[in-house]
This record gives sequence, C-alpha cells and structure tokens, in this order.
Amino acid sequence: MQPTYDVHLIFNNQERELIKPIDTALCARGLNPWFDDRDLVGGDVKEVEERSIRSTPACAVFLGPKAWSKFHSRYARMALELGRPIVPILLPNCPIESIEAEDQLFRRLTSPWFQLRSVEDATELNKLAQRIVDAAYESPAPSGQHPDGPMPPNPEERFSPAKGAIAAGRRLIVFVPARSQTPEDWQSLRERLSGEPALVDSVWHPHLYAADAWSSDGM
Repeated sequence: MQPTYDVHLIFNNQERELIKPIDTALCARGLNPWFDDRDLVGGDVKEVEERSIRSTPACAVFLGPKAWSKFHSRYARMALELGRPIVPILLPNCPIESIEAEDQLFRRLTSPWFQLRSVEDATELNKLAQRIVDAAYESPAPSGQHPDGPMPPNPEERFSPAKGAIAAGRRLIVFVPARSQTPEDWQSLRERLSGEPALVDSVWHPHLYAADAWSSDGM
C-alpha cells in the first residue's frame, strides 16, 4: 500500500541540510512529510514529485539564503497554479527585506508566511507543524493577503492556527498485551515511554481481547 503523506516539502537542494532536521521534527510530531531524500525511490524524478504535489493535502515551500533554484521554483509555481494549500516558510538567515521588496513568486504564495528562526527551537517547530495541520486538514488559510499584494508586516502575527485544530505532536498509541497479560502489566513501560519527547501528550489505548485463545469468534 502506498504511504499517505500530510505535506510535500519543496526546497532548494543547496539547503537540504536545513530541511533534514525539519523533516525529522515534523515526523516526531506525528506528521508524514514527503521528503525526496526518503520518498523519491525509482521512476522519473519529475513525474514522481509532481504526482505527490497533486495528491498531498498541503505543500510546504521553503525559501532561504540560497534563494530559488530551477526545480524549486518550478514546483512552487506548480503548487500555486494547482491551488494547493501552501505554507510558505522562511528559513533561518533568509533576508526578509529583499524578499518583501523583490521576490514576486514568494509574495504570490497565498498563505501568510512563517518565519523559522531556528531548526532546533521546539516551540517554533510545534507552531510550524500546527500550521501544516491547519493548511492540510482544517479551515482555509487566513485571508488578508492577495496573491499580488504585500505580505503581512509583522512576522509574529503570521501564525494563526485554525480554531479547534489538533495539537501538533498528539498521537494515538494502541498497545497490545499478550493474552496472559492485562493493560496494567504495561504500566511501568507506559510511564517510561510517556517521558520521551516525541510521545509527550500521547493518548494510550490498550487492545482488549473479546474472546479467549481457542474461541472461533473475532477478537
């Protein structure tokens, strides 16, 4: 079965080393990004990436100090022309002033843009994950930015999560004890795992057997 992705990552290959920790952080928060390092396996590169852009619920378009590359801008324009939900993201040390004044493509991305100051700041990465959840599964992106109009002036006001959106990183974990065990037998393991950063605030649910080992009934 083909994996189901939540967001397609579009970036300049020269900034791949900045994208890798972002991909890892999004995965740790329960999202499944399409990242070419991992997901571009076989087939025509252009065809595979374009198919993912068409089928994935949202696209994250990253722009950093290296600016646009040929395919980077091509895929961003494609996502824009297809009307895909887009989360525009400024990578650390990206020159904001020149983008606001000169970068017409980034200005046309219709969602308010997100400034990521560090690829290691957990709070910022939580906000980024939430923005992606909002774009992919919740209400339309906040209005107020016409495709040909100016960007919102205050970076801190550009993050506006949809009402009722799930908390980034929240996940359901179903654990299956042996038939000779009860969920209480797993309590100490659950407590240890619950302290892991990637599993904080998870919902734990035990599988309960409805029939004994020799029953012909379903479980």
